[in-house]
Amino acid sequence: MVANITEELIKKAEKISDEATKSLDCYHDIPHTLYHFTNLDSLISILENKTVRFTHYKYLNDETELNFAWENITEFLLKDKINIPVDVIDHLKNITTIINKRKNTYIFCLSKILDNLAMWRMYADDGFGVAIGFDSDVEPEQNPRHVFSPTIAKTVYDMDYPSELKNLFIFIEENSHKIQLPQCKGSNVENELKFFNYLGVPLQILSMINKHPSFRLEEEIRLLLFDGELAPNGFNYPEQMRYQWSKCINHPDLNIINFNDGSYDIT
Repeated sequence: MVANITEELIKKAEKISDEATKSLDCYHDIPHTLYHFTNLDSLISILENKTVRFTHYKYLNDETELNFAWENITEFLLKDKINIPVDVIDHLKNITTIINKRKNTYIFCLSKILDNLAMWRMYADDGFGVAIGFDSDVEPEQNPRHVFSPTIAKTVYDMDYPSELKNLFIFIEENSHKIQLPQCKGSNVENELKFFNYLGVPLQILSMINKHPSFRLEEEIRLLLFDGELAPNGFNYPEQMRYQWSKCINHPDLNIINFNDGSYDIT
């Protein structure tokens, strides 16, 4: 049973978690133009409908990404001086699995660079597609619910983790004797859920943006949107936008509609 999850400990977890999460957000450190590599059909769809499609994380091009991220995190925690026990790492992974089951994460992939031949081959229809330049200063139209407020995250390659994230790992090590899967019963339920959610959120985001170092030349930026029971704004997206099946690509996606900018920077 999880014990001694006090209000003071929860406040510490909240502060450290918030700092770690912010360290993964690169909103103020991105170039004026970001590029999305795709095929001609997708280009036409984006221009005609003024719609971009965010893909559910389970249906990215490389389905092994999430496994690599956790293997990488585990290796870092075991080999570094942090020395978190294996069973605690397993608990943390299970916690993020629980979060993922109750929070849908949708991803739109961009790059800071245009002239990478490998990216043209891999993502732009083997060189016959396009790279769409998005002005990073332009925001989509906001409806009254402000549904479009993505986390803008720079992909983390290998173990290049920011210091704030390492501070979270140290906090976890110091409190590892208190970390078990939430029991969800008894008088401490609310404190347990808060504590584990604070620990899990930055790790869940990291698992969505941590890639093998062989992809480092892509200089990828990922826009993340969250929807669901444990998302910051709950079930924030209208049913017609959320988790719908696309006939052309056959996977769940989230359509973000109506950009307010009338010009297009197409390369």
